[in-house]
Amino acid sequence: MRRLVGAALAVMVLAAPAAAPADEGYRAEIRRTTGGWPHVKAADHGSLGYGYGYAYAQDQACTLAEIVVTVRAERTRWFGPQDGNLESDFFWQRIEDEGVVGALARRDAPHGPSRAVRHTVCGFAAGFNAFLRERGVRDPRCRGEAWLRPITTKDLYRRFHQLGLRASSGNFLDEIVAAEPPAPGAAAAAARAIDPAAFEDRLGPAELGSNAYGIGRRGARGNRSLLLGNPHFPWDGPERLYEIHLTIPGKLNVIGAALQGVPAVNIGFTRGVAWSHTVSTARRFTPYELDLVPGKPTQYLVDGRPERMRTRTVRVAGRRHTFYTTRWGPVFDFPAAGLSWTAEHAYAFADANADQFRLTNQWEHFDRAQSVGDLRRAYRRVQGTPWVNTIAADSAGRAYYADESVVPNVDAALVRRCSDSPLAPLLLSQGVVLLDGSRSDCAWKGSRGSLAPGILPPRKLPRVTRTDYVANSNDSYWLPNSKVRLGGFPRIMGAEDSPRLPRTRLALAQADERLAGTDGLGPAGFTLDTLERVMFGNRNLTAELARDATVAACRASGRADLAEACAVLAAWDTRADSGSRGAVLWREYWTRLSGAGIPWTVPFDAGTPVRTPRALDGSSPAVLASLTGAAEDLRAKGIALDTPLGVLQAEPRGTERIPVHGCSEVEGCFNIITTRRDEQGRYDPYTGASFVMAVAYDRRGRPRGEAILSYSQSENPRSEHYDDQTRRFSRKRWLPMRFTERQVRRDPAYERTVVSERR
Repeated sequence: MRRLVGAALAVMVLAAPAAAPADEGYRAEIRRTTGGWPHVKAADHGSLGYGYGYAYAQDQACTLAEIVVTVRAERTRWFGPQDGNLESDFFWQRIEDEGVVGALARRDAPHGPSRAVRHTVCGFAAGFNAFLRERGVRDPRCRGEAWLRPITTKDLYRRFHQLGLRASSGNFLDEIVAAEPPAPGAAAAAARAIDPAAFEDRLGPAELGSNAYGIGRRGARGNRSLLLGNPHFPWDGPERLYEIHLTIPGKLNVIGAALQGVPAVNIGFTRGVAWSHTVSTARRFTPYELDLVPGKPTQYLVDGRPERMRTRTVRVAGRRHTFYTTRWGPVFDFPAAGLSWTAEHAYAFADANADQFRLTNQWEHFDRAQSVGDLRRAYRRVQGTPWVNTIAADSAGRAYYADESVVPNVDAALVRRCSDSPLAPLLLSQGVVLLDGSRSDCAWKGSRGSLAPGILPPRKLPRVTRTDYVANSNDSYWLPNSKVRLGGFPRIMGAEDSPRLPRTRLALAQADERLAGTDGLGPAGFTLDTLERVMFGNRNLTAELARDATVAACRASGRADLAEACAVLAAWDTRADSGSRGAVLWREYWTRLSGAGIPWTVPFDAGTPVRTPRALDGSSPAVLASLTGAAEDLRAKGIALDTPLGVLQAEPRGTERIPVHGCSEVEGCFNIITTRRDEQGRYDPYTGASFVMAVAYDRRGRPRGEAILSYSQSENPRSEHYDDQTRRFSRKRWLPMRFTERQVRRDPAYERTVVSERR
């Protein structure tokens, strides 16, 4: 089917985009294929952005409109001060009043947006606005709402800044807003219990996670290389991923997925290289402990001399709030971690991403890369990857892993010299370095080769290139392959010689078994088919390690009330498929046992990190107590112990619930689905497997990709692409990624639109 849409003054339908200069206007083709995938083709970056913005607005106008409300500090105006809206507005209003985003956007590349980025951003805003103006939004979430308004290029730059802060100060927004000096003469606050995992809980893989494999030529069968990308991002709202294909003939051809409002591909492939990202364990910030001047809680000492905190009072919807800032950064108050503003101490938040805009150029460079070498050079030139690892595979058969991201230059010597607070050891166990703010020589170190002061240069970051495989599942860089150890890096990068997540252990075991051909999936080596079967195999590592011991302990107890539970677990296939009977009982049992402390008899051994810890002690009272609690809970909710997983774990769409396979971080699945359990015992997914992409470079170096977007392309319940891919995900049916012109045009759902605008 061919549809022709007029945009602004005129539309001319041609076989290829006209090569009109950007100042004469915009013109782009939008070709849709199965699943609603937009393939945008244009002659220049401005027109490419225009087509992208237009297509994106068709699917996600309400989402971006709400993002813009947030970064404009207008949530209270439109949605009221409740639910954290007022705190959000205070945070973003401070950034606006300080002129941060405008100053960053005005910088020259690489520190500010490149010419190509600027043109793409301008075009995206124009295309988005053209759709609002000409077609209107049918999505009932925002149709007719006053907050659905045209966007500006500055709104998009605000969005990029928001994304840059996602793993640092943006994640501690409430704590920065909450910081207030103690009242004069106020009694000391009662000591609060410190959560030993306060930072880890806020920044751990349950909140920010992903899996990825890069398979090199020795690990591939019938191909030069392969890549699996499996980001775990929320199923609703501003952090959903969006499928997109961008082409400027002869200059750019990249396909994959992007974060909302980002006119680039963040995870995807080109003719020569495929890449994905996983959130890294490196911290983007350090708290600084301030010694306050006695009786003056807004003055602190540096090298024995007092300095006044700078204040900024912002106004939002008739309300005022004052922020306090130091030479190190804004003051924040995080009592759960022991960082409270008292008469003696306050704590400042130093953020390596707070004043960097290089991420915009990093995306552009990655989208033009054609090899692992290009990705490496792109990072050295820009150093803008804000908080993720990079995993890649190229048409030459190389697999690549690196934690090339923005990290404060805080080495062991600086930690020894400047981290002597009683709180420091507890925070360091979570990768957070608490530094002494009373000494100027405790500033982050400068280093040759860094594009920005105080961050680690590329030569000091972990990386490895292999021809078998690399993998990452949100643990640190230490174990990118079961046979490889990367070590000697600053603790702020992550932990070494330490237990790995069950998901990491399973990821490495799956790769080793596939290369050995011992996993039951056929001859050794990865093909596109076996890579996809590994992804959706839904193995549950904790069940593989502990199910038999649990059943043995259950049966040995002789308890009649547990007989059914014993039988259900014994018959279970140890998978998290939608039809798996026993997966629900295991989840409830293992969640309880994890909370009590898993009684492994073989502890972690850094020499065998994939195989340890293991061997459950079935005689531990916690085993039967946890199993009893799980069985009683299910029966109390009227749920049969052998209820198939997909009956309870499902995605609500209208009046229907679509079964969803996969399981939680605690259980140790590779295919992570994180859910909220309701009062009826049902599991509603809210994050986990999202854009899942498998790519192979064949023997001639040509790419072939398949993907699935678990929550579908549109959040509009009236769209045909509101649940179509969710249904495919439920059935483990992948979509071909149409990369060449021939592939795009031959798609059975092919639909072409030309959009243009003269100025």
